[in-house]
Order: sequence, then structure tokens, then C-alpha cells
Amino acid sequence: RKRRSKKKVVLSGLAAEFPLTEAEIKNIRQTYDISAKYGRLEESKVGTVLRLIGGVPTEEEIETIRQSIGEGGTVSFPEFLEIVEKHRGRHGFMAGELKRSIPSI
Repeated sequence: RKRRSKKKVVLSGLAAEFPLTEAEIKNIRQTYDISAKYGRLEESKVGTVLRLIGGVPTEEEIETIRQSIGEGGTVSFPEFLEIVEKHRGRHGFMAGELKRSIPSI
């Protein structure tokens, strides 16, 4: 009898909160986890991770995001998903266009 991991439960909850599939959230999470330190993503890496999952933010947008986080600040995974949603809304990159592979960093 296998028990569900807590991570799966959390991902299921996030799928209800964000208009992404659980598989898309899982792929984003894997990329986030590779880049995050101690479970939080540094503001300096947000633009890179957005691009790794298929986003196309401008330098100006990345700078605005970084300023909202604050120099040396970090974001949690749910906070990062909020950034992804805002970015998708502006540029129309749809959930199906998210990269499905985990990059080598």
C-alpha cells in the first residue's frame, strides 16, 4: 500500500488555485527546485527560470519583477506561480506551451 507524498497533495491544491494542469505545475516545480536554494527562488534567478519554462519576459519586465521582490529577496513556489500567471496573461503564452523538459543548469 503506497501512501501519497505530501508534495502531490500540495501540487493538487495548486492546480485548483492556478489554471494549470497538475503535470504543468509538476514540470514548473522541477525547474523551480533545480534553481531554488532552501526551497526559495532568489530574485536574481526569476527571469532565468521563467525563460527555462518557456516564457519570454523582456528585460524591463524582469527588472519590474525583481524590484517587486526586492534586492536579495526570494519567492516561494506559490509566489512564483503567481508570477508565471501574470506573465502568461500579458504575453499569451499558454499552458500547453510550457516546456516539458527539465533543463540542465
